[in-house]
Amino acid sequence: MRYEKIVFALVVLFLCFTAFTAESAPSTSPGKVTRVSVSASSPIPIDNSELRYDLTGSITVDGPATVNYYWLRSGVKAPTANRISFSSAGSQNVTSHLNVVKTSQVQRLWVQIKITSPNQIISKQLEIIVPAAK
Repeated sequence: MRYEKIVFALVVLFLCFTAFTAESAPSTSPGKVTRVSVSASSPIPIDNSELRYDLTGSITVDGPATVNYYWLRSGVKAPTANRISFSSAGSQNVTSHLNVVKTSQVQRLWVQIKITSPNQIISKQLEIIVPAAK
């Protein structure tokens, strides 16, 4: 009989403890990327035949997250992934540069950011028009 009371008391304590910790445990679901966009500076002349565009991407998440992303240019993926961490919901900017050699014809290029984790999302393409060399 005494043994049964001890077992019963331990079971009740266990159930109370697990119920308390389950209700009070914080949510561990990672944040998701909810928005990504890209903008570019006006062209900056490097020399007579080359221009540089400073690119800025804005990434927004709805909670803490580590975001992996690539810069894409006219369909070509950058050789390496990039990573940015968020400690809470919000937006952060990421940057890159695009150097373009002017040709005899106007070039129409585009850039965008592809998020690969924690969820997949891709920005709209930003068109960049490179003037022809004179």
